[in-house]
Amino acid sequence: NLFLSCSSDWTIRLWDQDSTTPLHIFQVTQKQEQSKPAPSRRRGTEERKGDQSSQEAVQDIDWCPSDSTVFACVRGGRVELWYLTHSVLDPFLVHKPVSGVK
Repeated sequence: NLFLSCSSDWTIRLWDQDSTTPLHIFQVTQKQEQSKPAPSRRRGTEERKGDQSSQEAVQDIDWCPSDSTVFACVRGGRVELWYLTHSVLDPFLVHKPVSGVK
């Protein structure tokens, strides 16, 4: 009964099919735009106030077929891997491909 949506407003939203409001909104911060796993921590709202949100459209999103707590998205030429048991605040892994490599 749950599904994800992504859009040009740079957010990913988790929905319940019986609700008109999202259960959660995922939004990456520029501090996490790097090609390595995010550290394991929970940050409060106060610490996040200084972060600038990435303002790039999310072009695609897909659940992992074998784990309902994992999904990946494509945003601004990079792939973000979200692992919800690790964190709902930041992606677990952000990878930006090297240009010219095939």
